[in-house]
Amino acid sequence: MYWTRDLKFQTEVKDNKLYVTLTTNHVSGKQRFREETYRTQTITDYLEQENILFKDILTESVVHNYQSDDRCTGTWIFSLPVQKKVFQVKKPLENKQNVTKINNKKTTKK
Repeated sequence: MYWTRDLKFQTEVKDNKLYVTLTTNHVSGKQRFREETYRTQTITDYLEQENILFKDILTESVVHNYQSDDRCTGTWIFSLPVQKKVFQVKKPLENKQNVTKINNKKTTKK
């Protein structure tokens, strides 16, 4: 059985925080495996690739694919950017009546 990279990302928003969970396959006993470590940079690259906005990191984690099975999963917590409140301005209603312009200027010929 040969080694293949299998990364599963799960994102969830709770209490104005972004939770990202990374799960990778365990490579113990696989042929031609590569020991890999996934850190915060991997998560931020994924979030930018998926166009998910985040502000600061609150909790970090490290995931290894070559250690025990419980080290193959990690959760990062990010704060979300503050969304500005947008107020819709209602335009005043205009009375749509036909308005005729009166031109009082006289034209003179020379």
